[in-house]
Amino acid sequence: MIIESEFYGHDIDPCDYSMLPKRFFTFPAGFAVKKGSPLATLFNRALLTTINTGVLRRIKRRWEKRKPDCLDSGVSAMTVKQMTSAFLLLALGLGLAAFIAGCEKLWKKKRERRRTLF
Repeated sequence: MIIESEFYGHDIDPCDYSMLPKRFFTFPAGFAVKKGSPLATLFNRALLTTINTGVLRRIKRRWEKRKPDCLDSGVSAMTVKQMTSAFLLLALGLGLAAFIAGCEKLWKKKRERRRTLF
């Protein structure tokens, strides 16, 4: 069994992590079993029992504890204006790569011409 302090770690401040606000999966769990396996019905029955009896809700409440109110760390989403230098650097790299590819192509053509002359 996983102990909560081991799961989160001993040196981790609760303000260092945050829960995502949106659910990405509508069904909370799933198991992969071979098609037609008798284990599929056993897993489905056990999973539905945990959901219907409220065991899953209790587990979620225990592990999805609200983190304490943390002071604002000053971290915010980056804007396009702040990312301009990264985009310019990317464009410069693409341009340089295209220039080098063009030079290689010209050099290859020039070398082939010399071979056909001799």
